[in-house]
Amino acid sequence: MSDLPDAPDSDMESACSDEMQPRSPLTRDKMREGHARWVTEIHEKQEFKILVSMVKQPATLPENAVKHLAELSLQCKADDGLGDHCYYTACSFLEVVALTMPDQQHDLLAFIHQLRATTLTDPVTGEAILYDGVVWRDLPTFGYTIADELGSFSGAEDDCTIEEVQRWENLIAFFAQLDASTSDPELDFSNTWALTALTWAFEDPASTRPTDITLRLACLWYIFDADKLWLKTQSRQFDNYSLESWNCWKQCLVNWQSAFADPRTRLLIDGALAQIKRVEASA
Repeated sequence: MSDLPDAPDSDMESACSDEMQPRSPLTRDKMREGHARWVTEIHEKQEFKILVSMVKQPATLPENAVKHLAELSLQCKADDGLGDHCYYTACSFLEVVALTMPDQQHDLLAFIHQLRATTLTDPVTGEAILYDGVVWRDLPTFGYTIADELGSFSGAEDDCTIEEVQRWENLIAFFAQLDASTSDPELDFSNTWALTALTWAFEDPASTRPTDITLRLACLWYIFDADKLWLKTQSRQFDNYSLESWNCWKQCLVNWQSAFADPRTRLLIDGALAQIKRVEASA
C-alpha cells in the first residue's frame, strides 16, 4: 500500500484544486458540493458496481467480487488504464464501506483479505502484474487513498450532518474490525489511525471535552478492536500504548458517561467501557 504514485485526475480534484489554496475562502458547503460530485462519479464506475453488489445482492460472495474485479483489471491493463482502475477500486471500496453499517461489513472484511491473497498474473507471460506493487496482493493505491480519506477528519468537527456522522462511524468501525481480524502488518491500523482517534478524543490540549463525533469514533476503536489495543498496551513494546494512557483514557470515558446528552454518544461510551472491562478481566 505504497504512497508513491499520484492519483488520477477526477471531478473531485478539479472541483477543489483552486479552492483549496492557502487563504482560499473554502467553505464547508463547497467541500460538500465537491464531495457530492465525486461520489456521483464513483457510483457510476464499474469498480463500484462490482463492490457494492456484495452489500446489495447477498448472493454475491466476496470471492465472486474478487473474480469479477480481477477480470476487469486484466481488461483495464489491456487498455492501458490499470492505474486509474486501481485508484477507482480503492475509492469505490471506501465508498461502499462508508455506506455499510458495521454489522453488515463481514463480506467487505472477507473481500479485502481475499484481495490481499490474490496475485494478478499476465495471461501471456504468467508474470505478476505490477502497479504500485503487485496487483492485488499489495493493495495498490489503497494506502494513500485510505490515508487521504481518514486524514480528512480533523478531530474538531462539530457541524457534521447525520449522514456524515454515519459515514464516519461506518468507516472507523470497518477499519477497527479489519485491524482486529489480522496480524498482517500491512493491515495494522492500531498504530496509526486508532492512536489518532484516541489522541483527538482524550489528549486535545485545546479542549476539555471532545465533540460528540470525535468521542464516538474513539469509542468504536474500543468496541471493535479492544483486544489488540489491550495487547499492545500490555506488551510494553509500543511507545504510544502505555498502561498510564490506557487508565487515563478509561477514566475520561467514566467521567463522560453522563456529560453527553446525545443517546448515541452515551451508548457508544457504555459499549467502549464494557469492552475495556472485558479485556482487562481476561488478563
